[in-house]
Amino acid sequence: MNTSALHTATEAFATSLSEVTAGDLDLPTPCEGWDVGDLYRHVLDEMQLCDTVIHTWDLARATGLECEVDDDVADLVLRRMEQIPDTARGEGMAFAVVRAPLEPGDSTLDRIVRLSGRIPRP
Repeated sequence: MNTSALHTATEAFATSLSEVTAGDLDLPTPCEGWDVGDLYRHVLDEMQLCDTVIHTWDLARATGLECEVDDDVADLVLRRMEQIPDTARGEGMAFAVVRAPLEPGDSTLDRIVRLSGRIPRP
């Protein structure tokens, strides 16, 4: 995969998205039957957001980088991750089994990481 192309496309989308106002959400798009709000929700779907945050953490851990997630984004992702039932976790499922119990001192990101089936490292 060409990560440079992905980065460029993502940045271009983010730049365009930053110009969208609440009044734009009902505008039709060239994709028949979709308005700007539909497109926004499709691209920034909560599960996609969860996946992006979790894989950002994966990438940071693998490369030794810091993983900083906006507090509002982390709260949204945590709420979504907490709603995933145990029946949706396990081999062949979309989510891994929680391998390490949540701890009282966990940060929001640590909780997300644990709920994704990973174990946060200090």
